[in-house]
Amino acid sequence: MKSCRVSSKPSSPDVLSDITFYMLKKELIVSRIVTFSDSAENYLGWKSTFKNVINELSVNPAEEIDLLIKWLGPESRKYATSLKSVYIKHPDEGIKKIWQRLDERYGSPEAVYQIVLKKLEKISKLNSSDTTKWYDLADILSEVDALKNDMAYSTALACFDSSVGIMPVVAKLPSNLQERWATKVYHYKEAHSVLYPPFGEFCKFINEQSKIRNDPSLLQAGPTHSPGQSSQSNIGARYRRPVVTRKTDVFSENSRNLEKILFTT
Repeated sequence: MKSCRVSSKPSSPDVLSDITFYMLKKELIVSRIVTFSDSAENYLGWKSTFKNVINELSVNPAEEIDLLIKWLGPESRKYATSLKSVYIKHPDEGIKKIWQRLDERYGSPEAVYQIVLKKLEKISKLNSSDTTKWYDLADILSEVDALKNDMAYSTALACFDSSVGIMPVVAKLPSNLQERWATKVYHYKEAHSVLYPPFGEFCKFINEQSKIRNDPSLLQAGPTHSPGQSSQSNIGARYRRPVVTRKTDVFSENSRNLEKILFTT
């Protein structure tokens, strides 16, 4: 009796389906990359996205260089192109040199520090009604906090762990929140025996305030009137008649006698 064999080789439709899926996935991953704007302000975010895509695609150094040249801006592309020609036989060394050049040009600690200062300077003085600005400030401070945890930028941004770096930002808050933060600083210093709270504490404080000012259930409503009061006041205003007054002249008897004397003489 002959045994039946089940072929493990996938059928042609299955192979085509896998290839199609792989191509679509690859296209979707690559579509996350945008052209670098040659701006230091956007460099760190762009680099993070590009690196994540490269890791998901599992490309070799030579392919990474080609992708860099494709997605870099006009100025930064010149660095990658020239270094590619220098390390044409050693792409693994070439990709390291290209990233080193890009980091020096657009991602140095000094450049990142200046970018952070410019972002904070653009935030005007806040009030309770500036709901969007509160989120903007919270997002910038969260970005600074993340950069501080990176060893490459922790030293340049260390000033934000002191009053020197924090007070210009505190000055943009409403006066009541400045006092609240001062009280929080005092209690933290007393409890932990430090010169000033770490920057993360200030981030938590601002994030909490931004959530409070954007929570619909906590927003203060304007003065309201009950339906009965409102309709009653409208009816009264609609049917209220104007009051007309007339001036009445009162003459005394002596005044009349005086007139007769004056006009007869």
